[in-house]
This record gives sequence, structure tokens and C-alpha cells, in this order.
Amino acid sequence: MENISLLRPNRFVIDLQVIGENALALRKLAPPRVKFFATIKADAYGFGLIPVARTVLAAGADALSVVRLEDAAALREAGIRCPILLYAGQVLGPEQVGAIEAYDLWPAVHHRHALEALDRYLTRPIDCALKIECGQERLGVQAEEAETFSAAMLATGKLRIKVVHTHPHVEGDASHLQWQFDRFERAWKAVASQTPGAVPIAVFAGTKALSMRPDMMLTGIDPGQALFRLPASLAPVDRPPTPFHSLTSKLIHVYEVKRSEFVAQSLVPTTAGSRIGIIPIGYGDGLTRLHAGDVLVHGRRARVITPLSVEYTRIDLTSVPSAQIGDEVTIVGGQDDALISPDEVMAHTGVPRVTDLVIPLGPAVPRQYLPYQPHLSTLRPSSMAATQ
Repeated sequence: MENISLLRPNRFVIDLQVIGENALALRKLAPPRVKFFATIKADAYGFGLIPVARTVLAAGADALSVVRLEDAAALREAGIRCPILLYAGQVLGPEQVGAIEAYDLWPAVHHRHALEALDRYLTRPIDCALKIECGQERLGVQAEEAETFSAAMLATGKLRIKVVHTHPHVEGDASHLQWQFDRFERAWKAVASQTPGAVPIAVFAGTKALSMRPDMMLTGIDPGQALFRLPASLAPVDRPPTPFHSLTSKLIHVYEVKRSEFVAQSLVPTTAGSRIGIIPIGYGDGLTRLHAGDVLVHGRRARVITPLSVEYTRIDLTSVPSAQIGDEVTIVGGQDDALISPDEVMAHTGVPRVTDLVIPLGPAVPRQYLPYQPHLSTLRPSSMAATQ
């Protein structure tokens, strides 16, 4: 157990209720026959793998999707038993394939090298996924080659194709998305024709596709970003909430500037009465993209002085003369009657999504959680497997 008293006084507070409500909204959007894979890659986009996993499963997700093999292992070691789709992220060898088998994962087969490694090193048949490339130009078997490739997978006798999935490029006009969908649907049907007794789950729609064309969900969805902020088209309010509750630190040094030489070279204001505070968080923690130009001290705004240091940030406390060492500094969130919202931070830094704020926030900043309170009367049990 981490001894929080030994850590710097920086705290990132996450509201799991928002994540749970978003997952529940997505579960309600999809018909019961549609399997809901909650994508929680990159440590749940920085919000914390295990707490987020437990929350989305409690809210009705059927399965989880991750990229990092170590994340999948951590989920299993935390006692989570639902299906885990492992996106491509490894050069597969005997150690990686052994872990896939030991942790009962569904690996995405995206290239002949992965197919050959699984065939060579698996000791028993496993469920897996076939990744199709239909427009993102990133990973996967070309849609037109899916039938031949899936036949090679099935011929190994070790791979049961449980999922056929893709990641569409949701940019440009509607015809571009339709072209990708048509290619994917043909590929899925070609694969399904070879597995008539167990038709694979077809996963085309992630967050963007769901927000634009919910009719493209087929038999599976794998949203990720939407878990942390619902797209406006899927939300019941104009400005959907985010689970980013607050980011705070504490003053560890406060002083009055008395510099009278080389004033032009000073990094801080040098007018009479200027006061400077130091907080122990900096660009090494991802703060460059995580402040709105001001912070809150005693409920009043204090300017962030740039440039930031690796583990320190200066703030101008001239307008907060009562500030002292140990006082809380709110970087994002509410303090007294004042508020710096994640949206204000995004507007200041030009960051488009709340997850893009959080992912750079380093692991040295402890995550703390407000709990998820499931609305038990509205939840449906998972239709794929026990979740925990």
C-alpha cells in the first residue's frame, strides 16, 4: 500500500459517478443483443485502470478492451473475470503468447506475424479477434483479404474467432464513413460464413461512429472516449459532465520579491509588494497542458508564472496577501465560490478532449476517487460472463 503521507501534496480527484453514468447511457443506447466492450486503454486514459474497470462493469459493460498486455494482466490479477479484448500492441513471442493463454485474453490478430506466433506458441485453443483495416490506415488485415486470412486462422485449430473489429477514420463527409462501414460489413460476413455455428461479434462503432451513426453499431461497440465525456449527440444536457473533479496542490514556499538588480532578467514580477508562491508540480507531471493560466488560492485567482519547471510551478500571490505555506492551491476544480473548470483549461491550452488533459498527468500524482453509486433498479446483468 502506497504511503500517501510520503508523497508530494498533489491530488487528482476523479468522480467515478460520471464514468458510471456514461457507461450506463452507452449500455442503454445499445440493444441487449449488442455487446459493449469498454475501451480503457492507456491506464483508462489516465483515470486509473482498475477503478474505472470496476465502474464500467458495474454499469453494464460486457467486456473490456486494452492495448497493454501488462494492463490486461493487472485486470486479471485484480480479480476481474470478464472477457478482455487485447488490441495489438506487442511483437508476439513465446512469453507474450504464454501470458495471453495464462490470463485468458482475446488477442487481436492483425498481421500474419501475429497469426504465426500464436499458432506456434499456443498450447491450447483460445478465443481471439480479427482486426480489419478499412480506412484508418493503421493496423489490421485489409478488408478484402479478411476471408482468406480468417481461413488461415481457423486452419490452425488453435484460434476461435470471437470478434471481428476495426477502428474507422471518422473524418470527412458521410460517404467516407459509409465506404468504411460497407467494407467492414462485407469482411465480417465473409468471416462469419466460415463460422456458421458461432458468428463473431462485429465491432465497428467506437465513440465517434456512435455519435454520428448509431445505426452502425452492428453486434458490438467499443467506445473509449465516451466513458469520460459523452458526445453531445448522445448526452441529455448541452455540456456533458466529466469525471475530472479536481487537481490540487499545496504551497511549499512563499516569499516577497526584493530583487533590485538585473530586474529585466527576473522570471517573476519585481514591483514592490510582489509575492511568489511555489507548488511542487510541474511540466514533468503534465501540468503544461493542465492549467488555465490561473489557479485558486483562498478562493481568489492567482496567475501561473511560466515557464514551468520540471517539478515546480511559480504562482503570483500578490493579490492573495494572506496565502501561506501549506495552503491548498486548486489548479482545476472549485474552491470557495470560485471555479476553474476542465473546459476552461481546454480553452486555454487548446486541448480538444478531457482525456487529452489527463493522459499526460504522470503517475506520481496520486489518483483519489469519489465512488460510483449504481442505480441498481435500472441495470441489466451482463450477458457474456461474470464481471468480477
